[in-house]
Amino acid sequence: MLNLLARAAGHRNYQAFRAAAVLAPVAPPPTPVPAAPAVALSTHATKARSHFDEQGRLIRWPSRYAVQRFAIWSLWLRFDPKRQYTEREVNAVLNAWATFGDPVTLRRELINMKLLARKPNGAAYWKQAQRPEPDVQAFLTTIRHASAEG
Repeated sequence: MLNLLARAAGHRNYQAFRAAAVLAPVAPPPTPVPAAPAVALSTHATKARSHFDEQGRLIRWPSRYAVQRFAIWSLWLRFDPKRQYTEREVNAVLNAWATFGDPVTLRRELINMKLLARKPNGAAYWKQAQRPEPDVQAFLTTIRHASAEG
């Protein structure tokens, strides 16, 4: 029976099949995909991370300001610094990255934290150049990695 199977696989007999299997070069093990860099998150950053889904979208608004700050910075990442947005476009970006459906609160907080600026009449919005603090940078790294995977 083994000879029949070996012949079906294109070998002369079972012994030739075994000899070919022993002589076949062993493929090197696949190289592991590098994971997200291990970053120590602060307590507030860890709590903020629990407010996001696997794709990096904000699923609920945190009640504490210290945690809200991290959430707002993650939304700030989603804006292009080289373009101006209308209010409708800002709402579209916020609705794409926050699933709880309150772009007004998010837009207001982005303005209050001076991460977004706008014209006095609200006709145009743009991203303000800012440098996050080190604990916020570590948090944003985890969020970027989550959204890249998702």
